[in-house]
Amino acid sequence: MNMCEFRAWWLPLAILMLVAAFAVPLAAQESDALQAYRNGQFQSAIDITLKEIQADPNNMDSYAVLCWSLNSLKRHAEAIQYAQKARQVNSSDHRLVEILAEANFALRNDISALSYYQQYVTLAVLHGVENRYIRDAYRDMAEIFIRFSEYHHADIALVAAIQYDRGKTANDPVRAARLWARLGFVREQVADVRNSLAAYEKALGLDSTNPDAISGRDRVRVKVGA
Repeated sequence: MNMCEFRAWWLPLAILMLVAAFAVPLAAQESDALQAYRNGQFQSAIDITLKEIQADPNNMDSYAVLCWSLNSLKRHAEAIQYAQKARQVNSSDHRLVEILAEANFALRNDISALSYYQQYVTLAVLHGVENRYIRDAYRDMAEIFIRFSEYHHADIALVAAIQYDRGKTANDPVRAARLWARLGFVREQVADVRNSLAAYEKALGLDSTNPDAISGRDRVRVKVGA
């Protein structure tokens, strides 16, 4: 076989090998559960992860994506069921603790949600989780305390949420304004009118259209005679 014949034989084979090499990663990407979840294809993510768990019952990543998807579809009871099953494999996986907190919060199982959120914050700080997730945990904890009329505890939780609303995620003034407006409401409930007014004004400095801050500021101004 001369060089020309070798090239004529090798080139099609080389192309076929390249196609085969790239076909597997592309297929894997298309069936990737996390990518499906990120694309909002929650049922697809559920279907994929259930197969992955069947193949490997100890796959914590699959359990996490499965439960995130279930929560996104408001199938909170199922999320709790699978998260509890996953915690039998690894009880300290902070993702599963947060999932349990979120699901119980949505179902108004407030005592359970609060307990899980408190566990989650400890684990999240230990594992260096992004600030925004810790912020959201404290925000939800504050809402639970508000439901119980525990306004001083809600104040502490909201201040913590505001403190964690920094870094790369601190560029959303509308979201930050909601936290400050909620803090204004909490302080208003315990007649801390001056600090309440300051929180409402901080919220309006971030988002002048926030309706809760507008109405709250107007109420409190009457109380302080401003």
